[in-house]
Amino acid sequence: MPARPQPGKPSTHPRIRWLAILALLALAAMLLAPVGASASTSAAPCPTSGGIPFSSTLTNGTVTIGKHAHASGTSGSACGLVTFDPNIGLVSTIAQDNITFNPFTLHLGLLSIPTQVTAVSDFHGTVAGNPDGTTSITLTGSVTATSKILGFSCGIGPFTPTLTTGTSGSLSGTPLVGQLPGPLTGKLVANDFAVPKATASRSCPKLIAALVNLTVGLPQPAGGSSLTSDVSLSTS
Repeated sequence: MPARPQPGKPSTHPRIRWLAILALLALAAMLLAPVGASASTSAAPCPTSGGIPFSSTLTNGTVTIGKHAHASGTSGSACGLVTFDPNIGLVSTIAQDNITFNPFTLHLGLLSIPTQVTAVSDFHGTVAGNPDGTTSITLTGSVTATSKILGFSCGIGPFTPTLTTGTSGSLSGTPLVGQLPGPLTGKLVANDFAVPKATASRSCPKLIAALVNLTVGLPQPAGGSSLTSDVSLSTS
């Protein structure tokens, strides 16, 4: 005779867990009316004075949030200024409105979730030449991620990664190589940031926010998520 499951000991089989999550999502879709998301804004004109203007493109990027949510092929663009600070050296600044991240799909088990990352602060960092002729950069700024699920729009963040061509947590970037005016090419990584839980709002009812947190595994501590991207930079 087959053994009976012990009371008080729920199944942890991954397939059963995903089926339960999908069933909850379907129930939420029937019970709650979706609210449309606002349209995204376009990038502001790039600065042309006050320092050395530069433009950059981000390609072949990856995003991971926790152990299960991931995306590849992410991209974006940015432009800003390099200035000189006597206490720090060369400093790069990118205004919030001059950073654009293209929409991507976050994959989470059986789910494919359209996601948009948006800068919510300016990005600042340092620029340093290396003895081997390469260039190291860091950029720190805050972003939010907005994911659409079942017609609802749920925000995660803000969270604050530091993108670097050096080492961040378990990841290592690649310093920029090339000659000015460019392009200089390298790889940026970030593995130092925490990701907060999704919070309920008019466009993200409490049940949907709770399901996002359950499926993605939010909040995530520092080191539990990562961003990577190839970068190409030119001055003008």
